[in-house]
Order: sequence, then structure tokens, then C-alpha cells
Amino acid sequence: MPDWKVEAVTEPDSARLARLTSIVYGPLWKRSGDKPYYDWKLFGGKRPDPIGRVARAGERMAGYVASCHRPFRFGSKIGYASELGDVMTHPDYRRQGMFETLGQAVIQAGEASGYFPIYGFPNPVAYPGWVRKMDMAHVFDVWRMVLPLKPEALLPDVLPNWSGSILGSGLSAGRAGLRRLIGPCRQDLTVDRVTSFGPWADLVWHDALNRSEAGVVKDADYLCWRYDENPDTYRIYRATLNGHPAAWLVTKVRAESRDRVFGFLADFCVPAYQPRIFHALLKLAEADFRADGVCLVDAWITPHRFYLSALAGFGYIPVKRLPFIVPKTQVERLRREGWAHPRHWVLTMADSDNV
Repeated sequence: MPDWKVEAVTEPDSARLARLTSIVYGPLWKRSGDKPYYDWKLFGGKRPDPIGRVARAGERMAGYVASCHRPFRFGSKIGYASELGDVMTHPDYRRQGMFETLGQAVIQAGEASGYFPIYGFPNPVAYPGWVRKMDMAHVFDVWRMVLPLKPEALLPDVLPNWSGSILGSGLSAGRAGLRRLIGPCRQDLTVDRVTSFGPWADLVWHDALNRSEAGVVKDADYLCWRYDENPDTYRIYRATLNGHPAAWLVTKVRAESRDRVFGFLADFCVPAYQPRIFHALLKLAEADFRADGVCLVDAWITPHRFYLSALAGFGYIPVKRLPFIVPKTQVERLRREGWAHPRHWVLTMADSDNV
């Protein structure tokens, strides 16, 4: 019998989780020892209590499976979804079935609370375990799109299995598409950087509700929690059309070394589906990326008809697909309610805990 027991995560666990990350990952992970991050992720914002589960062995935290919940919509129907992640097992407690026990407990708690969907973006190493042990299904893929800004972005250790000639030709084709799609500059469209989200974001979200889509509810309350209250640093770009807030874009910069700086399109919302609005935001963000010495910009998006083509039109190139998985118990409901096709979904990198 294991000498640990499964319990719900509580607010004092933020410090214990920070210590556990230091033991499991050491300096290799940016979240190691980061208590403010867990305070924000699990207990910040106007959201229900988290359903993450921890394994306690006396005073020690032996393991953890996270569940970060977000307001979610299917068309006009609003509820809560839960994203799985942050799987950790203390080295002294490995090979005791902890991952399976904690993961199943999280899924059961989420389904009992009515969270739909409960989802994850597992990496290739974690994918077999989640699918087999958690009885989850691969529903569709999320595309990884990249924009090379420097020649070193084409090196194999940055983008393995992709040749420079393919990427170079794709970049040229994308820039030609940009000239066709964005058209001449017009005075009624302005883009700027802002320091935070505010009531103006609700005006953009109100327009987004006119689209029959599935995705996280990105109103002002959510956006303030996700970015303004987050201990990380983000850049927020706003597009205004005829004096009305029309779209926004969130980016992040991360330096892995002095010579390797990467940019990320964390999140975006362009309810009007106008490429020139999206491209104007991307153009301003690219100028800042270049000023920071970024060599490669990374973005994730479901194969949504507008966003995928608009990113490609700006020069972003598809290089990889990431699995989107949900419990098998929820797959049939997605099909029954007409949400099984990914082109109706808007999921970005910010809908995971990767940025």
C-alpha cells in the first residue's frame, strides 16, 4: 500500500508546489520555485476553486496533477472548461501509480463539477501516458506556426526536420500574401500598445459573441486575470477601427540564452475576420520582436479558417501539430452537439500554461 493519500489542492499548497518543482525540474524549468505563479494560476481571478489533486505523504508533497479552469463557451452557451497540466512526481515516489491515480481523480472531479471540455496539449513524451492511463482521446490537432526573423531560426536544433529552402520559400510566399491582403493603409484603422486590458476589451468580446465558435471566454475579467495579474510580463496590442476597439494581440518574449531569443503570439482576438486588422497588429508586434533580437516567433492555433489563413498570409509557416485530447466520455458529447470539427474552435497558446 502506498504511504500517500490523494487530496484536493488548497491555497497553502502554492509554496509546497513551488518546492516540488525545484526538486523535480531544478533550474531546467522556468517555474521552478515560483510560488507567485501558483498563487495566480490556482487561486487568482474570479473563478471557482481549483480541482487539482495532490499526493500527500505526511508533511511531504509527493505528487501533483494540475487543472487550470477557464470560462468556456460553445456558441452562446457559457460554462467552465479545465486544462490539464503540471504533472509532477517526487523522485522518491515514482513507479507507484501516482500519475494515473491523480490524473483520474482530477478528471472525475472536473466532470462532477460540470467542466466541459477537460482538455490537454500533451507533448510527445507525455502523450502515450495521458491517452492510455487517463482513457483520453485525440480529438483534433492544434497547429504550430512559426515566423523566422533571423537566419539562425532555420538551424536544425531550432526547427528540426525542416529545410531552410522550404522555410525560405514559405516566408517569401507569405510576404506576397501580406501585400495582397493588408492592402493600402487607411486612416480609420489604428494600432497601439496598451499597458493593460480594461473595459474596452469587453467591446471586442461583445463582437466576438456574434461568431458561432468554441473557445475560452475572453472578456475583460478573464483577460485581466490572465495577463494583468499574471506575474509574467506580456505586451498587449490594440486595434481600433473607426474609433471602436476592434481586436487585440498579446505577445511574450523569452530569452533562452544571450544569442537565442524567442517570441510568442500568446493570444489574439479579431472578431471582424478582417486580415488587414490582424496583419496591422502582427506588423507592430514584429517590429518590437526585431528590436528585441528575436530569431523566431511561435504561435499555436486550431485550424480555424480565418486565423490559420491570416497567419499564413503574414508569413507564418506550419511546422508541427499538437494533439488536443479530452476524456473519451466527452468525445460523444462534442459530436452530438456539433462541435467535433476544429474549424469552429479558437484555441491559442495562452489556452495552455505554456506562456
